[in-house]
Amino acid sequence: MDTIDQLAAATNSHKLRIDLSNMPYICSCDDDHMETIQWIHKNRDTFIARFRQKQRERKNIRSQIELGEFPKKFVACLSLSSKDAELVVDTILPRLNSELQRKTKTETNSILVSSGDRHFRHGYALGEEIIRCIEDSAVIILAVSKHFCQKEWCRKEVQGTYDQNKAIVLLFLEKVEPDEMGKVLRKLFSSACSSACSTYCVCIKDRATCRTPDPSGLVLSEHIREVVLHDVNAWLLTNTTFSSNPQWSQIKSLEIWVVKGQHLGSRIFTGLSDLNYLGYHNEYMRDMGNDAFYGLENVKELDFSRNIGVWIEDFSSSLKSDHLPRLKTLTLTGINSCQYSCVAKDDVFRSIVGHDIKRNITYLDISNVSFWEFDVEAFVQSGLCDSVHELYLRHATLKMNPDAMIFKSCRSLKILDLSYSKLPNFRLSGTHRHTFWWLLRSYFINTQELYMNGVFKYMLTPTLPEYLKDFNIGRLTNLKVLNLSYNALSYIDAQARDTMEQLAAATNSHKLQIHLSNMPFICSCDDDHMKTIQWIHKNRDTFITSPREDYMCTFQGERLYIFQNALEKTNDYCRLQNLKRNLAISVPIVCVFVLIGLVIFFKIQGFRQRQRERKNIRSQIELGEFPKKFVAFLSFSSEDAELVVDTILPRLNAELQRQTKTGTSRVLVCSGDRHFRPGHALGEEIIRCIEDSAVIILAVSKHFCQKEWCRKEMQETYDQNKPIVLLFLEKVEPDEMGKVLRMLFSSCEMFTVFPKKQAFTCEIKVGGERVFRVAGTS
Repeated sequence: MDTIDQLAAATNSHKLRIDLSNMPYICSCDDDHMETIQWIHKNRDTFIARFRQKQRERKNIRSQIELGEFPKKFVACLSLSSKDAELVVDTILPRLNSELQRKTKTETNSILVSSGDRHFRHGYALGEEIIRCIEDSAVIILAVSKHFCQKEWCRKEVQGTYDQNKAIVLLFLEKVEPDEMGKVLRKLFSSACSSACSTYCVCIKDRATCRTPDPSGLVLSEHIREVVLHDVNAWLLTNTTFSSNPQWSQIKSLEIWVVKGQHLGSRIFTGLSDLNYLGYHNEYMRDMGNDAFYGLENVKELDFSRNIGVWIEDFSSSLKSDHLPRLKTLTLTGINSCQYSCVAKDDVFRSIVGHDIKRNITYLDISNVSFWEFDVEAFVQSGLCDSVHELYLRHATLKMNPDAMIFKSCRSLKILDLSYSKLPNFRLSGTHRHTFWWLLRSYFINTQELYMNGVFKYMLTPTLPEYLKDFNIGRLTNLKVLNLSYNALSYIDAQARDTMEQLAAATNSHKLQIHLSNMPFICSCDDDHMKTIQWIHKNRDTFITSPREDYMCTFQGERLYIFQNALEKTNDYCRLQNLKRNLAISVPIVCVFVLIGLVIFFKIQGFRQRQRERKNIRSQIELGEFPKKFVAFLSFSSEDAELVVDTILPRLNAELQRQTKTGTSRVLVCSGDRHFRPGHALGEEIIRCIEDSAVIILAVSKHFCQKEWCRKEMQETYDQNKPIVLLFLEKVEPDEMGKVLRMLFSSCEMFTVFPKKQAFTCEIKVGGERVFRVAGTS
């Protein structure tokens, strides 16, 4: 995006239009996806265009043809030689006409393409008819063949078309050499070729990006100077791939990405005489020819990265020749990094420099390589120390010969990048320590920029901790600058903060400067993150330096300046988060207590309501205002009559009288043997007694469950939706109960009276309370 912005800004004399339409963009929370959509939206009115105008023009033409409003009689006029008539008239013309009809959605009988044999009028001069047909058509299609180029009238049609400045489409029926074409046709042909790219390529200005396994058949516009080839098959590359097409001799930059083939042959790049930059990337390549770089006399930059299967020794064999004499920049990132470790010795470095031609290499990148042996002495003696300005060994494993004697410094070296690499396996004993210091002098004597981010040592002998055992931070009293910028630290722990404060206090004679800029600090409620930001903010005027705008932190995906509003925003956010957390904890607790309180409240209210209802029932019975004749109807089996009539009924009636404070003569419990009227149907009497009672008490026993009339009383009670109390005279299993009784067993009030139990009176009292409890629902 930055490159496109710069390109747009650089085109001052005209407004750059960039078409980025019809691509599978993704709208998601991913940073790259989101930034892309935002960037497109931001630049929609500046330099990004979808060529809507052209789309509208094409749509307008189709609409005009469909509505019969097209200003021309025909869309196209097809010019052909009489000897090609059979092919053109019988095959090409009808298909072309039907295709235009399909795209314009016109009727099948409409003619959109005119031709001389069908539309020239009889009796008129041929020249006039040619001119008329050309004028009546929007586009002229020339069916070019060798016969067409030889016909005089065909040449006149070409000339008439050219004179009228009509849009022309060349339709080649066979291969025709430019020498066989007439002057005008040859001019049209060269004009078409100069503005066209192969169908495998996308051409923008002077750059072409192509996808093809074999680039030998590509046709490039004459103004193309930069080519990127994707999906290339290395087996199809030969010494004629680029030399057979003179267009390649004009290319300045060529990037090749190979997806198949393990060999780079000799003299493949013949024909690229004007090439300045070559990039070749093939992770499947295993070997290459000695003359692979033949013909690249003008190449100044060679990018041979990602060729992970090629041994560096094989590559150096290809550089021993006098090819690439002007090479200055060499990138070998990742070479031979798939399986093996490389040996960088005298032969490798001398090959890079060149045995006879002495290349002036100023930039060398050998990152992402595992060096089994990196011979520093050979590097210095090869002459690279006299030319290389920038040396990159990022993510590399470096094992060096500790016995090497280096007496020459790399004075041309300005940038050395050892970031994320494993350092040498030197034993820092007395016998090898001088070698280490010579190495440091060789590399660092004139270096202006040194990058060692993420560097770590390995294979150190046990003598190293003893050598540094007296190291004390308090002794660094002459330290003026401690630069820790550009590290991947998101926070600084308490011990490190205390150490830096001690270090600042120890430098008494001067003010210590500590640089902690350009690090991915995080502004959050985490204790380490918060204290780090507070500590930096607190010491901004004491020993923490660097431009204040370089101190930033990430807050909720937003980059904030630490010395501006980051701390305030973070504190406000953390206070809000603490409030939310406290609310999240307290609100559920309060809700639970409120819910418990409400449950207790409604329980009490329900209890009081029931008490009032029972009290009201007792009062009505006491005053003789109870709407029912009886409080309860006791239904029992005749086999249980002795127990029920002689014992339970009088005691239950007495208990209800006691609770309602009525006189002893008042009968509150109805029973069949006492209150069924003689001479009346038993079923009618059961219904009457149930209707006259507020509550129905079913004296359940095994005999009761077996009696038909008991079941009828129970069914009538259920049908009248009366409150029911179950009085169990003995233990009855659910399987012995009828369907209705089993259903009532799980939902009704009940009490038990077993004749042999001593708590008989207490159970009768409980039964009386339960009768009054349900009497109010009648």
